[in-house]
Amino acid sequence: MRKLVAAAALSAVSAIAMATPASAAVVFNLDNVKLVDGGTLTGSFTTSDDLSVLEDFSITSAGGNGWPYGVFTGTTYTMADAINPVFWTSAQGISAKFAGGSQLNIFFSSALTAAGAMLDQTTSETQKLAGSRWLTEGSVSAVAGAGGVPEPATWAMMIAGFGLVGAAMRRRKAQVRFA
Repeated sequence: MRKLVAAAALSAVSAIAMATPASAAVVFNLDNVKLVDGGTLTGSFTTSDDLSVLEDFSITSAGGNGWPYGVFTGTTYTMADAINPVFWTSAQGISAKFAGGSQLNIFFSSALTAAGAMLDQTTSETQKLAGSRWLTEGSVSAVAGAGGVPEPATWAMMIAGFGLVGAAMRRRKAQVRFA
């Protein structure tokens, strides 16, 4: 029995040592993003938990009144459709080019934090036939999560702990005391 408990403990420790931390993603929504011609940008982007990697984005532009900035068509920009490389830093923002000459720039006034950031006036959308239009107001904010998922190491440690407690309780013998 002792060998079985020792083997279980050793395998649990090995699992903990080999487990890699789960990477939690942070999702940011565009909030109240208005463009100079009355158009808007809506959607979201996802970064790694340390904000160093842009994992995905889907941002939709809606047309405005056009003049004098051109007639913009509603367009959805996704990371999958972007021409590589997509520029990203949490200090500056996103800049992506697309087929047909379109470009989307989402730039921050100050570095992005886990809570979000205000958008810089240089945030813009360019469409080849329409021209460019830039931001008049807007921000990005993190989407509140429902709680994290435990990492594999946490699960392994918890299961090993239950096993060791159960084994210790099973081995404990009742002691008879005489008065």
